Formats: sequence, C-alpha cells, structure tokens
Amino acid sequence: MAEIRQMLDFLAHPEADCGDINRLLDEQLARVRARLKAMHAMEKQLSRLRAHCEAGHTAAECGILHELTAAAHPRK
Repeated sequence: MAEIRQMLDFLAHPEADCGDINRLLDEQLARVRARLKAMHAMEKQLSRLRAHCEAGHTAAECGILHELTAAAHPRK
C-alpha cells in the first residue's frame, strides 16, 4: 500500500526524477524475488516431506508425522 501511495505521489509531481520510480520498483522486485525464493524452498521441503509417507497408513505410522516430530525434537 505504501508503494502504491508513493507511485501516485509521482503522478502529482510530474517534475520528479524518474530514477526514484525505478528505485521504488527495484526494491519491490527484490522483495518479490526474495518471497519467491522462500516459496521455492518451502515447495522443495514439502515435497521431500511428502515423500516420507505413502497412502494406506495410520497416523501412528505416518512418515510425515515422524519427520515433523523429529524436526521439532532434534537429538542431542
């Protein structure tokens, strides 16, 4: 929202340097790219986790739950 307000402010000040608009967009692109990178990492992690369990098991036998439990309580 703040970025949208800033962009609209540029419309109100047509004499403003266009470089400021580019910097604003570059900052937003960097944030989006960082989120995409985090989402890709999460996708890989979820895929690996999913590979630990096949259908047809009880919750007590679930590889996903075992992996989550192991991650939450690492061995010392």
